[in-house]
Amino acid sequence: MTLKEGTITEKSLGSFDLGANTTSVIYNELDNDGMDEFRFRLLDTSGTVILSSSKHYVSEALAFAALQNAVHHYLHTTNGIDIKESSNGKWYFNVVDGQHNIVARRIEYFETQVLCQAEIDRVRTILETN
Repeated sequence: MTLKEGTITEKSLGSFDLGANTTSVIYNELDNDGMDEFRFRLLDTSGTVILSSSKHYVSEALAFAALQNAVHHYLHTTNGIDIKESSNGKWYFNVVDGQHNIVARRIEYFETQVLCQAEIDRVRTILETN
């Protein structure tokens, strides 16, 4: 794989089955700094990314632990979901811990807050049934 200046590519390091309704992918983000930087994605059965890491980690194990932490906060932390409105009037959400630090994010914008909340509920159902 050849890297072009200023681009970021990724190399999947495999996936982990977290239950019948989701698959997690840990990948190595490759950029120009030559450092290994690992991230995670959580996908539903259709392959849609429903959550992704909010930062990079220095090992696959730390990225996977961060994914497990994000799922825990999604399901068990009071106010674990932070709904925001973007500058263009669309809605998105982050998963936050008890100190309101972002532990995962949804990289998708929704036209209305109602649609955003519906997706939050859908993801919750997916995670609860695993």
